[in-house]
Amino acid sequence: MNKKKILPLICFLLCSIAAQAQPFTLDKKFKAEKLILHKFNVPSEPKAKGRISITKVTQLEDTLFYFVKDASIYSPVYVGLQTKDSTDNEPLQVTLHKMSWRKAERKGTTDAKGYWHENFKTENDFGIRVVTKNKPAVYTIMVWVGDEAKMEIPSAFKKGTSFKTGSNFFKDNLLYLIIAGLAVLAAVLFFKLKKKKNEKIV
Repeated sequence: MNKKKILPLICFLLCSIAAQAQPFTLDKKFKAEKLILHKFNVPSEPKAKGRISITKVTQLEDTLFYFVKDASIYSPVYVGLQTKDSTDNEPLQVTLHKMSWRKAERKGTTDAKGYWHENFKTENDFGIRVVTKNKPAVYTIMVWVGDEAKMEIPSAFKKGTSFKTGSNFFKDNLLYLIIAGLAVLAAVLFFKLKKKKNEKIV
């Protein structure tokens, strides 16, 4: 093959690999902010061992984009958002993304108390988009990635997951119950720790 044809092909392949490795950082149009996960190991909360990021945000734009790297398919992931004041403002719109900001894998809005959350499992990177109509919007966003489990945990990104019933309910649904328990624990930690971590104003 001609060298003039090989070089563009190699460049194309390298760009394709890079795009897959960093889906939320290469498109400068979106200006995504990386959320840094810090080691979390509190003796009083052994089940919450893992990595955590808690960031206070004052959003002055209609839309902000965040991304998290290095999640494991065997680790439970919790994402929570709590607004400072839920009485006067319209709900915030929150979406979760994989590989593309143009397609939401999960979406929702903050409730009457200004709270929204999701728990799931995924591999490598995922993105979080927050949209607000009223500005400034002040909120705290928390991401918790637990240590890898010894068994596979069903993903909230996958559709059609449901509980089993019958005499072996707890045995059959053990993995789902683990996720539910971790989500509750992460929510408790969210409210305990959101004022004690790093702040960020955007």
